[in-house]
Amino acid sequence: MDLLVLNDSLVPTFVRRDQASFLDLTMASQPIFRSITNWRVRVDEETLSDHR
Repeated sequence: MDLLVLNDSLVPTFVRRDQASFLDLTMASQPIFRSITNWRVRVDEETLSDHR
């Protein structure tokens, strides 16, 4: 199965103190990928987690 990554390579999904990483990935198949619009990592909402 060919999966495409939706994550923006500039926005980390894990942030703690002075560390940031891209631990969480969102992937979709080609047909679903084409139908997704406005996907993003939410950095403006508090989640009470290290993960965004």
